[in-house]
Amino acid sequence: MAKILSPKKSHYKINLLFFARFFEVLRLSNGVLSLTLSLFILLVSILQQILVYYVGLLASKFTKTLVDQNFSDFQGVLWQALVQMTAVSVVNAVVIYASSILYVHWRQNMCKHLHKIYFTGFNYFHINSTLSSENFIDNVDQRIAADLDKMLSTFSSMFPLLLLSPFTIAYYAYKCYLTTGVYGPLVIFGVFCIGTVVNKFLMGPVVTKTVAQELAEGNFRYFHMRVRSCCQSIAFYRGQSYESVYADQRLDQLINIQTRLFFSQFIVKSFTSFYDYMGAIQSYLVIAVPIFRGHFDYKTPGERSELVSAYAFQSLYLIYCFSQLIDLSNKISEIAGVTHRVGELLETLQVMQGSNELLKKEPHVTLKSEDDDDDGYGNVSAQNENSLVDERRGSSSTDPEVHEECSINNNNNNSNGDFLFSVENVSFGLPGGEKCTSMVGSCDSLDDEILIKDLSLKIASGDRLIISGPNGVGKSSLFRVLNSMWQVQTGKITFGSNIRTTFLPQTPYFCQGSLLRQLFYPKITEISEENISKATGALKLLNLEYIIERCGSLTDDHDWDWSSVFSQGEAQRLSFARVLLNPPTILFMDEATSAVSADEQSRIYKILSTNEQIESYITIAHSSALNEYHNSSLQLSADKTWKFTRYM
Repeated sequence: MAKILSPKKSHYKINLLFFARFFEVLRLSNGVLSLTLSLFILLVSILQQILVYYVGLLASKFTKTLVDQNFSDFQGVLWQALVQMTAVSVVNAVVIYASSILYVHWRQNMCKHLHKIYFTGFNYFHINSTLSSENFIDNVDQRIAADLDKMLSTFSSMFPLLLLSPFTIAYYAYKCYLTTGVYGPLVIFGVFCIGTVVNKFLMGPVVTKTVAQELAEGNFRYFHMRVRSCCQSIAFYRGQSYESVYADQRLDQLINIQTRLFFSQFIVKSFTSFYDYMGAIQSYLVIAVPIFRGHFDYKTPGERSELVSAYAFQSLYLIYCFSQLIDLSNKISEIAGVTHRVGELLETLQVMQGSNELLKKEPHVTLKSEDDDDDGYGNVSAQNENSLVDERRGSSSTDPEVHEECSINNNNNNSNGDFLFSVENVSFGLPGGEKCTSMVGSCDSLDDEILIKDLSLKIASGDRLIISGPNGVGKSSLFRVLNSMWQVQTGKITFGSNIRTTFLPQTPYFCQGSLLRQLFYPKITEISEENISKATGALKLLNLEYIIERCGSLTDDHDWDWSSVFSQGEAQRLSFARVLLNPPTILFMDEATSAVSADEQSRIYKILSTNEQIESYITIAHSSALNEYHNSSLQLSADKTWKFTRYM
């Protein structure tokens, strides 16, 4: 199976990689509405600059009327100024509003695009899993919710200026050329180029420190989120002193990075401020050339003052256009930092998406028919009159085809016979290691990196399998493989047609919303009398109807941390209410009753055994008390051997 490598993390700076990532994000963010808004912003911005130009000339007109002492013309210019300034104020507000709407549209499009890939298959699991050294991305939530927002909101505030700058620079460069000749625009443009080069070097440290700050911000926020989620456990341990010290350490790290970032921004700001003030002097130096050459000697004092003021405005505005671009340095540095973080996330998700598509194209090994079965499924001679035992010692398979191809196949041809699913010579290990299976592909693995080796078994309707073994031998990992969360290294797993599976973890997950939504999760269910009646019946069957009063009603929406509303035992029993409301063909339970009393455990397993829609269930458990509810067992050992026993 081909292996797709994740994108390498790069040194963060303003380079070609930054521009590639930025324009890729922008491309995915755009839509028909955003293109329409961009055109509208361009047109309104042109109108804005026309009005700004005429407002800028008002100073020269006021100067002329005051020098000429013409009160009548002064009144006319005053009324003209009021109208023009009102118009330009409204247009400025329109540009800002349109830019804000554009930002919202960009963010909506890009977030939905990321969500689509993020929630495809198990991408959200792989990219957040610290077991994956290749695909793990820090603070994915921050990158989607905060970094993308900061990138697009900052850029949207710059967008009208960047969109219009080529037009305004060209126009005012031409006006300046008519006044000063080619000398004026060349001097202004030359100073801008020098300032840009200097600024490029000054912005480098800002970009790197911005990325570091965002990482520290994410870690600091994650720490407090974890305290909120685990507050009860921390309280039982009386761990507040430790958490307080650790919180201060995280804060100190963040403050240290922010302090260094602010110093780098201080250097950039000092240069940009110097450039702005130099721009004012530069405009006078440019306009001084035609004045001292005597180009305006024939004008009256009033006309000369008006022309000097007008030409000074034109050259000053050209310098101002360049100064605005230089002043964007801090914003560009911030954008560069968060763009690299968003770009890394996007590239990693795209790699994982590409790998998922590759895995779908991998050829599946044809499932053997039941008549061709060998001793790989527990069909061996009886060890005693009460049980059948199949024991493997983890030796390598002699069939090279099994090692070359590995898959989890949903069999639509019913070649699986009467079995719900089969496991054939499956070996797997922890993902993320250099030799272990990657989250997005498979690679060769050494024997000492395998958790379970050459596992083979078949599960039929009516089978009740219990899986046991010491910690760390791969019991939960086997469930991850069966659920396609991890890829197998060798062998194949085949499910029969129309098989519905449900996996219950030891710690149940609770979504946002009402108790009714908790019970029907992961289905999105509308409030109806039928659903309320079904939910109430499931709770009564599990002796949980009293929690309805605790939550107000089944349909009241709450923004609670639901894990703190129920005890661990109640939470585990609630997960079985979900099973009853949406029964699977096969139910997989990873110590799903570890916090439930013996009486309630007995009740749960009796309910499962009598539910006709649940044809089989598989339990991971450490307690032998659950053996009586099962008719077969799989014992996993630390030396990678396994023993399958079917009770007669």
